[in-house]
Amino acid sequence: MAAIGTAHDALEAVPREMDLRLLRGALADGLSEVRGLSRTLIRYARDRFRRDSTAGPLDPGGAVGDGADTIAATLRRPEIVRGLAEFDRRFDARLADVRQAARPNQ
Repeated sequence: MAAIGTAHDALEAVPREMDLRLLRGALADGLSEVRGLSRTLIRYARDRFRRDSTAGPLDPGGAVGDGADTIAATLRRPEIVRGLAEFDRRFDARLADVRQAARPNQ
């Protein structure tokens, strides 16, 4: 249970020390093109798995495939990659700090 608390503490600390507006804006911009895709995706998944629950890899094509490509392209944008890498770096550092602080004095 302590590990969950420390991870939560670290996750809460990072946004307070980082300006996430650029990252949020870039994600919102890139993902705005796929709004409404969830209904199409759910319909695709239900239809596919209703027919064959042991089907191979998903290859949706159409709107679902285009939406997946858009999301993947958004996540590859340099500002997104940099922002997520910085978030990860800071999270790892905060998690190490919180874990160290939680250890009994040695």
